[in-house]
Amino acid sequence: MKKDEDYLSSNQDISKYSILTEAIEKIIAFTAQDISEISLRERRAIRINRENDIFSTTIDIRVKYGYDIQVKSLELQRRLAESMKSMLNIKFDRIDIRVLGIYI
Repeated sequence: MKKDEDYLSSNQDISKYSILTEAIEKIIAFTAQDISEISLRERRAIRINRENDIFSTTIDIRVKYGYDIQVKSLELQRRLAESMKSMLNIKFDRIDIRVLGIYI
């Protein structure tokens, strides 16, 4: 019986984490779309890590030619922090932005 209970509770944690991860990915994608000078990488642009219920994320972006990369990445980071804080009740340790290049 104890093993069954442990198995069920661990599966509930996994499904809860999966749903939460999807929600975080959607929030990041919608927030990034609001900034027209930023484009998310097509594949695996968003990576989310969880350790002891503390989340961190790495986001791969491209910045439109002619715009300041540092300003745009900091703007995205600030907006994401505000969105996560207002929409989700979880703690984010880091929101890392990796700029992979520029686009025209």
